[in-house]
Amino acid sequence: MIRLDFAVPRFQRHTWVNDRAASTWEQRFDDIKMALYQVSIASVAQAQRAAGMVALPQDRVAEWTTQLEAKGLQAQAVGTQPWANAGVSLTLVQLGFARSHAVLTQLAEAMADEDPLAVGKLLGYPTCCTHAYAQWQEANALADPAWWIAQATNDLATQQTTQYEGVKVSTDHLPGCNLLYHRMGLQPTFHLPCSLKCTATQDHYEAVLALGARIGFATEMEWLQEIMGWSAAWSMLHGIAELKTPVLKSVHNAPTTAHKYGVHIQGANEPLFHETGIRFPYRSLKKRKVTESVSFQQGLAQVPENPVKS
Repeated sequence: MIRLDFAVPRFQRHTWVNDRAASTWEQRFDDIKMALYQVSIASVAQAQRAAGMVALPQDRVAEWTTQLEAKGLQAQAVGTQPWANAGVSLTLVQLGFARSHAVLTQLAEAMADEDPLAVGKLLGYPTCCTHAYAQWQEANALADPAWWIAQATNDLATQQTTQYEGVKVSTDHLPGCNLLYHRMGLQPTFHLPCSLKCTATQDHYEAVLALGARIGFATEMEWLQEIMGWSAAWSMLHGIAELKTPVLKSVHNAPTTAHKYGVHIQGANEPLFHETGIRFPYRSLKKRKVTESVSFQQGLAQVPENPVKS
């Protein structure tokens, strides 16, 4: 892989394939993201992990702190995170929350030391995934590590085409390891997986689904499972990543590479109001045989049982 010596500023945009898809799935995406926030809080409150963390604008910190304290948790700022989109730049507050102040102190120290392994342990991430995160950080690939995650997946062949330097095609990935929507804020677990077949991440995903359903978000968890089963095509070139699904297209900044790389996830679910097409991830419109048409069947019905021979 040839890396280029510039970086694309952080951004993210998405659009829907038609108005019906937009009116249906935009709201569902927002509802799922809000449900996942609540699952994140509940997972700490119910001692499924030691601590959690959320990045917020400064003007929302007080609101979240009050909400967390109402659930018996303590909260404090443990770091900051630059954010930019649509020409707007902010410094987000990384608000940590836990059941005890001692854990928050440990989290703040780990963040200050820039120790991803210690941070991951406190946040309940699998060890394999925190080690992978440290490697992406060293490789300057945190903007979108989809290609690196696909490369780390066993039994995933690389296809070379005239358009791509390499394409990883997955037909048997674990649903909880589908990271392709994470830049849209839709992440099935609280961490990024080390591979598309990480069983530890899948266990976390199933715990998220169960907890979400238990605290009143069963519908949102069903939508999440459906989305994780969509076909999706991701690509990266010159610092721009593009995600295509049958109902939406998203673009965002990515690691800068001289050649194009892709990850294709083949799913079984077809979303409502999807479009058809001739290339993956779209499915072509099925053509009916002439013998299956109504007019052909009506014509057969007019044929006499004993035709007269001339």
